[in-house]
This record gives sequence, structure tokens and C-alpha cells, in this order.
Amino acid sequence: MLTVMEASSFTPSVYSVHALTLLAEVLAHLLDMVFYSDEKERVIPLLVNIMHYVVPYLRNHSAHNAPSYRACIQLLSSLSGYQYTRRAWKKEAFDLFMDHTFFQMDSSCVSHWRAIIDHLMTHDKTTFRDLMTRVAVAQSSSLSLFTNRDAELEQRAMLLKRLAFTIYSSEVDQYQKYLPDIQERLVESLRLPQVPILHAQVFLFFRVLLLRMSPQHLTSLWPTMITELVQVFLLMEQELTADEDISRTSGPSVAGLETTYSGGNGFSTSYNSQRWLNLYLSACKLLDLALALPPESLPQFQMYRWAFIPEASDDSGLEVRRQGTHQREFKPYVVRLAKLLRKRAKKNPEEDCSTRTLSWEPGHLMLTLYVIRSMEQLLPFFNLLSQVFNSKASSRSGPAFSHNPADASFPSHKEGHKLESQKVFWSRARQNIEEMVEKDFLEGLIKT
Repeated sequence: MLTVMEASSFTPSVYSVHALTLLAEVLAHLLDMVFYSDEKERVIPLLVNIMHYVVPYLRNHSAHNAPSYRACIQLLSSLSGYQYTRRAWKKEAFDLFMDHTFFQMDSSCVSHWRAIIDHLMTHDKTTFRDLMTRVAVAQSSSLSLFTNRDAELEQRAMLLKRLAFTIYSSEVDQYQKYLPDIQERLVESLRLPQVPILHAQVFLFFRVLLLRMSPQHLTSLWPTMITELVQVFLLMEQELTADEDISRTSGPSVAGLETTYSGGNGFSTSYNSQRWLNLYLSACKLLDLALALPPESLPQFQMYRWAFIPEASDDSGLEVRRQGTHQREFKPYVVRLAKLLRKRAKKNPEEDCSTRTLSWEPGHLMLTLYVIRSMEQLLPFFNLLSQVFNSKASSRSGPAFSHNPADASFPSHKEGHKLESQKVFWSRARQNIEEMVEKDFLEGLIKT
């Protein structure tokens, strides 16, 4: 059977996939039954031999190898559940985790990798500290002017993403004692200006922390999250107004073309490039998550939400008289960005997304895109947010648009049954949310 599995070309045959699947289903449980507790050490040589044939399949992220990859990761996941097997696979698993192609897989494999990483890091704190050290060392080293700067930044982003996935694979508050160090790593990443590839990973990390840390532990992190979210929205606003106010840019801009600025680090930055678009989408997804989770789980965010979305009593932008002078009230960022995006959409009919609509449901994420090719694709998101929470939209749209999603979902239940129904509802909603966030780690299979 193992001879069939060993193939230099890694071309999956029906026999090797079936053999690997069978091993995944029965091997770990079978070994645990056959070998008594004082014989567990005898399992290690056998597993080392099996891993010798399994690891090559796990290094191959091509689409044609996907069936074998799925079978092998299922096998490794089943083995990782038994602590005595760890010596046989932990080094190979960590090496695979640190490989730059690690996230090139389909969604069916993520749950297995989450189990493997959780077992690896939970029972071997040295491995987690090693990962934290790698992130710290990468950040402490200065960017060299004589090497590939982009490669160094990609390495930092890669390490940060793997640290985020480790936290995501854990239980709530499992890494709470490491939170000060994690926060330091995030702040250090944000100190580098004009680095969208790194900052996008920070926003993904923020979302992971919202799901894996209790609210009281995130109090000190909220000012940083809000500040960075505001900075990205201001950057989007600057890009969108560049066509109308050329004096605010370093040169003429044409709608639909990239607008280039010179950052403080001397590097030229194209704010409409794909990396910046990824950052915009990542920031919007943080706001989307903060609005989807129940208010009681994010009490700190409730103090800031007025800056982003119109509240029920907010008539955003009306002129008022204050102390004898005309002033314009603050407009939430989503209202401002929705207006600017509508203007740009009119100038670029081929990119016009104004006719596309999103639906809002309590406890559900609105943004399900994993990549955008233009900012106009975010228009339905901003249009929805600028309408769904204000009083006029609420009165027109009925209880589904209630300011309190939980109340809107259970209008007729008795109090006790209502509370129980809410718990069930939010438990399912959280599971759906985590499945959506999970997919943001994936980078797709290599096409052959």
C-alpha cells in the first residue's frame, strides 16, 4: 500500500487516495487500541515511516493533487489528537505551517489544520514562543535598501498571518496572557507607513481577536483599531476626491486610473493598486464584523460606532446654527464614502455597482467578497450601512431593520424562551461568521 503512495510525480491515483482516506479513518484509533500505554513508544517509528510518504503530498498545493492533499491532512489531523504521536509529526507539521504556500488549499482542509495547529501549540508552548520570536525578529530587523524590500515585507505579513491563524485555531482566551506581546507586534507592524500588504494582515488579526478574546481583554486595543480604521477610510476618501480636487494630489488624476502619492518613506505609492484595494476590503470587513456581533460582546465599540454609521437619531450633515455661526454636523464615514462612490460610479459606467444590493440580517456578515478589483465594488456595502441603521430606513423597512438585531429577531416570544432563542441564534450566527472569516485566510490552489 505504501509503495503505491510513493510516487515521484505525486500524481494521485484512485488507489492512493482510497488508501490515504482509509488510513485517516482508522489508523489513529487502531494504534491506540493495539498498543497499550506502556507500548506507545513503539508507535513512533511506524508513524515516522508513514509521515515520510504523507508529507510530499502535503507539500504539493496543485489543483490535481487536491484529493490526496485532503486525505493526507485528514490523516495528520486524526493522528494529532493523540498526544503520544506528537514526536512523529510535530516538526513536519510546523515546517508545512511556515511554508509560503501553506494557505493554498480549499476550505474543506481548514478545519483539519486548525485542529493540528491547536494540538501542536497547546501541548508544546515552545513552538508557540518560537513563532512569536520569529515575528518579533522579523519586525526588529530594519528594511534593507540593498535587498528586495517587498520580499521582506511579504515575510513579515506571512508570519503575522500565521500567528493570527494560530490564535484563530484556539479556544476563547486561550492565549490571553500573550495579548500584550501580540498587541505590541500589531502596533509595531502599523508603524511602517505605506505598507498595505502588512496592514491588511493586521486588520485580519483584529477580526480574529474580536472572535477569540473576551471583551474586557481588548479594552486597550480598541483605540488602535478605531484609529487605523479611520485612517483607512480617510485614505479612501482622499483617493475618491482626488478627481474633484486635483490640488490635493501630487499630480493630475483621471477617473479609473491609479493615483500616485509619495509616502513619507520616499517610496511612491499607488492607492488604487491591488494591494491597497485588499487593505480597503480588509478594513471594511472589520467594520462589518463589529456591526454583526451582538452589542454586549463589543461594549467598547458602541462608543465609537457613531463615527462610522448614522445612528437612529442622526440626521447626518444638516446645517445648524451654533453660537451665531453656520456649521455642518459630522457625517459618518460610511455616508461620506457612499456619496463619493456613487459619484465615481457615474463616471465609470463599466464599474457601476450602484444597482447591486446587499441584504442585511441580524448576526450575518454583509461583505462576502474575498477580493475586489475596484473601490466601486464596495458601494453596495456603504449604501446599505448608510441606510439600514437610521430611523427613516427602520420605519420604512419594519422590524428586520431594528437598531437592536436581537430584538428584531424574536418579537413575539415570552421572555424566558426569548432569551434561550437568542442564545441559540447567536451561537449559530457566530459559527457562520467564523466560517466566513476562516475563508479570508485562504489563498486558493495553484492552478495547473
